[in-house]
Amino acid sequence: MRILFTGLGSIGRRHIKNLAEELRRQNLSFEIDALRATESELPGETAALLARQYRSFEELEGEYDIAYITNPTSLHAETIRALSPIARAMFIEKPLWTEAEGDISSLGLRADGVYYVACPLRHSPVIQRACELASASRVFAARALSSSYLPDWRPQTDHRKCYSARRGMGGGVELDLVHEWDYLSFIFGFPLEIKAEAGRFSEVTVDSDDLALYIARYSDMLLSLQLDYFGRKPRRQLEIYTEDETYVCDIVGAKIHRLRDDTTESFIDFDIYKNETAYFVALARGIIRENMNGVENAARVVKLACAPLEPERE
Repeated sequence: MRILFTGLGSIGRRHIKNLAEELRRQNLSFEIDALRATESELPGETAALLARQYRSFEELEGEYDIAYITNPTSLHAETIRALSPIARAMFIEKPLWTEAEGDISSLGLRADGVYYVACPLRHSPVIQRACELASASRVFAARALSSSYLPDWRPQTDHRKCYSARRGMGGGVELDLVHEWDYLSFIFGFPLEIKAEAGRFSEVTVDSDDLALYIARYSDMLLSLQLDYFGRKPRRQLEIYTEDETYVCDIVGAKIHRLRDDTTESFIDFDIYKNETAYFVALARGIIRENMNGVENAARVVKLACAPLEPERE
């Protein structure tokens, strides 16, 4: 199995480690190449997994069974276009792109290709259980939050130099935390109407938004969502209000608390990224046929996330 990685930052290095472990677990032979924009030294564990390193698309030879698009979001579209002719399956790191109205037809996707956009939270048992609970009851409202402190979240580098802090690189909470809209649309579907506001209210970013607030209307419920970069303790949770119960789904703590019954369901021994890798390998090999997050769905999620950016603010 020939595999290509484009970009080996912290996210790419995590993916390459998990992929190698999964392929070895399945006793599959593989060879991994990397297309990198820099010559910076890689950690020994990552470098040991690489057969070859390239600096440009023109240097690539032959076809690849799998390509991982793990470079900056602003480069995703051009990278997908360049690799579509030579890659049969792609794992595209979130978000798909930075535009609310991107043109899928411009990507040159192969009719027989497999294109999966990362949605690791869907592989969390907390989210899977929340989906079951929401489907089993009438939901009146939902409230979601993703809050973290950017300097602690990006400790491996000067956080003000990373893409999260810079709008031109695809940073800002709207797109950086697009996973929230992905799992919310997975549980509740897409809203009929959405209102949103966002801005930069602290000093943790250079020019990207550090806060976004959304209110989404469905036919029978309202949903609110807050995303921020300045919460001093990581929190990622979803509250679901139904006729009979209120569920507090703690994604970071891996538990769901029922307020009325005062009982807690906990989840242990799982890794959402390893779960996702196993799913993608099965998808790329044709063992799983249903792509839970293709480019069309991912594009709709980006459009939701970009609501605060429309029209473009001065």
